[in-house]
Amino acid sequence: MQRIFFNRTAFIIASFLIILTLFTQGCISSVKEKDRSGKNPAARNDKVLTGAIRWDAWMGDTNSIGRAVAKHLSQEKWHYRLPFFATIHDGDSVSINGLSQEIMDMEIEYASGALDYWAFLFYSGMMGTARELYLSSTIKDQLNFCLIIEGSRLINEWEEFHSVLSRSWDEPGYQTVMDNRPLLYLMRPVNVLNRKVANWQEMENKIQTIRDLAQRKGYADPYIVVMDYSMARIDSAMSNISADAVSCYAVGSGRPEEPFTELCGIVEKLWGNYTSTGYRIVPFLTAGWDPRPRWNIPAPWGYHDYGPNWTEPAIPEEIASHLAKAFQWIQDNPGKTPAKTVIIYSWNEHDEGGWLCPTMDPNGQADDSRLRALQKVRSKNHK
Repeated sequence: MQRIFFNRTAFIIASFLIILTLFTQGCISSVKEKDRSGKNPAARNDKVLTGAIRWDAWMGDTNSIGRAVAKHLSQEKWHYRLPFFATIHDGDSVSINGLSQEIMDMEIEYASGALDYWAFLFYSGMMGTARELYLSSTIKDQLNFCLIIEGSRLINEWEEFHSVLSRSWDEPGYQTVMDNRPLLYLMRPVNVLNRKVANWQEMENKIQTIRDLAQRKGYADPYIVVMDYSMARIDSAMSNISADAVSCYAVGSGRPEEPFTELCGIVEKLWGNYTSTGYRIVPFLTAGWDPRPRWNIPAPWGYHDYGPNWTEPAIPEEIASHLAKAFQWIQDNPGKTPAKTVIIYSWNEHDEGGWLCPTMDPNGQADDSRLRALQKVRSKNHK
């Protein structure tokens, strides 16, 4: 009887240890399935991620850029596109300063639900303040983020960018795709203003350093997306550097006073054109194109000939329909869109004509109808 009791006790203990081991391994496995953001990559990849570009020039009177963009929208006929935090003064005068934690937190709350992430254009100095306000927000977990770096800045502001990228990759909310690959947009490797050809070898060296940094931070290989509206420049970039996909920052209209839906058609046709040579793509969307407020007002960032073309203002449902078509296009072309994300021009290019950020309605209240329309489309797509 004693021997039988001993064997039974040993069996019970052994069984308990086996169960405990399996349970522990299961816990470890479930942890491994989660990326740095705490999200399950497999679950996250069941939906299409929606991002929007941020160009943060709304700095009030602090510098020449902030003063210029406010002047662009100072005439009453442009007040319908003022961001919700603008102030209208007597006459044709406005001030637009979004550099406060309160405003940034409000923007995050507006964007969450309609977007998965913001893509911040990298700047040092004052134009990097909005990014820092996002990073210091107590509610930043409601919205992810990534970075866009211009080719010229990648070379000329490398030390500052590398520092910002390193800090950004320590953040749990940095946007990843395809099993923990940090998303990074490389805009215009060839400078569009001075037509200067990039130093491809130097740029490739920087990209390799970025890939090495990702490995040290515990990420998979970065997913680097070249952004340009010139296929010739995209071809040049893709043949000289190790990028993963292509996209575009913004697309201009085809004629003056063009209906917004026609601009959407131009953009949607370009998705196929961009992939026709075999490139993978992050489909790019538009919220409009109307740079007329910038006409005849010299900008501090240099001359740019916008031409005569512009679109009529979009209504929210038209932007939402554009997004729905992008979701369907990705579903129909999975091999061309492995990252399963789109990028929208833009969150806050109010004076150039593309925005999602709530504007100021005639009663001085925030009009977030564009975001609410996008949220409806996303809720259907993500069921």
